[in-house]
Order: sequence, then C-alpha cells, then structure tokens
Amino acid sequence: MEMIRRGALHVEPLLPAEAPALAALMTKYPKMQLADACVVRLSEMLPKATVYTTDKRDFSVYRRRGKESINTVTP
Repeated sequence: MEMIRRGALHVEPLLPAEAPALAALMTKYPKMQLADACVVRLSEMLPKATVYTTDKRDFSVYRRRGKESINTVTP
C-alpha cells in the first residue's frame, strides 16, 4: 500500500472493459497467460511505462499494438 500511496505503483482496472483486447492478445499469442496479456495491455495503455519482469524470453517476443517492443527491465 505504501507504494500506491507514494504514487510509485498505480493500480489500473482492466476487466471487464479490456476483455476484448486481452482476448485478442491471447489469440495472437496462444501460449500467453492472462497475467501476461494484462501486462502487455497495460503497456499499450501506458506507453511510457516500464515493465519489470523475470520473463525475459516471452516479453522479448510480445509486441504492443502488434509491432512495438515493450520497454522491459529484467534481472
């Protein structure tokens, strides 16, 4: 909660409004899980955001808006 209070973490509701966009991502990437689809969709909605992930392999493949790589930080 402290990170939310400081503004370092932002909570963005996605469902049900973004369900069609999430379904489209999961159709494009058949092995994609819902959590990854949510992160990719958030990167589309918040283009200046950076994704912190340990899943370097998948996020090097995923594209937002079909063609843009996602800015990521991985260990």
